[in-house]
Amino acid sequence: GGAFLAHIGLAVALIGAVTSTGLSRSKTLTLPKNETKSTLDYNLTYTELIETPLGFDCRVTLTRGEDTLHARLPHEFPANSEQVMRRPWIHKTAVQDLYLAPLALSFEEKSDPGRISLAPGEIAVIDKYRFRFGGFEIPEDHADTPLAIAIVEVSYGGRTEMLRPTLRIDSDTIVASTEVFNQGYGQMEIVAVDPDNQGVVLSVSGPFVPPGDSIPETLTVDLATKPLINLFWLGTALMVLGGLWSTFTRKRRARYTPQPDLSEQRPQQPDLAQ
Repeated sequence: GGAFLAHIGLAVALIGAVTSTGLSRSKTLTLPKNETKSTLDYNLTYTELIETPLGFDCRVTLTRGEDTLHARLPHEFPANSEQVMRRPWIHKTAVQDLYLAPLALSFEEKSDPGRISLAPGEIAVIDKYRFRFGGFEIPEDHADTPLAIAIVEVSYGGRTEMLRPTLRIDSDTIVASTEVFNQGYGQMEIVAVDPDNQGVVLSVSGPFVPPGDSIPETLTVDLATKPLINLFWLGTALMVLGGLWSTFTRKRRARYTPQPDLSEQRPQQPDLAQ
């Protein structure tokens, strides 16, 4: 009956859950636009970004042998929220479910070879120039103290120069001084200060700095396969069906079972008139 079907469903659901969990595979992949990468027997290509009324969709093509799938990964911006809502794409088959979830998206940008981050004592090299960050200087006169004074040693061709680029506030605006080296052939200024490691971010410019590379638009996704997950859903459906069957059977029995006549079993009341 229904109870037997529900127990069968429970067994099938447990088998499906345990089997799917044990055989599931998941990989995180970074996809530069229009560049194909392979994982879990699939070839993935991030092809385009399409604007929608709620945000935008990222389109990804998946191929496996002669099969081709087209995934749509919505990115939506809910009202009164600063966060983006990313929705996964799911492809169901008889033997497994395929999940593709968007994790992050970075838009196309230019790299800056002249931007260097240095902790105290660290060294960076651009062309023939060697830059060493010696830490921040604490001035003796605190009357007009800048926000930061960096000590940077620049070495090239057997020569060494000590530069002190600064950040200071001028009319509520943070202004960076520009320091020059090699008789003005190169320039340097502070871009930012890293309070976590007492480091500095410097911008170095000059004809010796190579041009920046173009970094393509990149989508990071998680691809997962869940084999035999349909057994779990089949077992769940059987449990629900068995429960409904049992409920229907009990109500039907209660409806057609004759009820005893309780009036015959009532004790007779004495005749007070006598």
